[in-house]
Amino acid sequence: MAKVAVTFLRGWSRYNANETAGFDADQAQELVDAGIAKWAPAKAKTGAGLVATSAADADAYKKAMKAVEDEAKRLEAVSADLEAREAALIAREEALASGTVTDADGVVKEVAADEKTVADDGAASLPKQGKKA
Repeated sequence: MAKVAVTFLRGWSRYNANETAGFDADQAQELVDAGIAKWAPAKAKTGAGLVATSAADADAYKKAMKAVEDEAKRLEAVSADLEAREAALIAREEALASGTVTDADGVVKEVAADEKTVADDGAASLPKQGKKA
């Protein structure tokens, strides 16, 4: 049997006032007759849920979709930048752990044992305290 939609005028069972629910036709008729609910207005089927009612709505939709696409492109660029920065950081950590560091000029330098700040397990550690530079 097909369901019929009703909107509740007051609380009934688990439903609150102004909520809409579907019931068998007999049950819905009983609720309406008792003054607990009224027939819910029929809603038009919209398929995908988006129906442009005017040219202004269609333009607004296009503008919104363009903004979404632009933001997606921006996020992809930010993601690529973060991945590149993460790869560079990993390379620096590995170089530091191996005892050599390349400076900005491309010169490879040895790192003294007390200057290393990466533990053997790869976790960051604090430099030793109390040493004067």
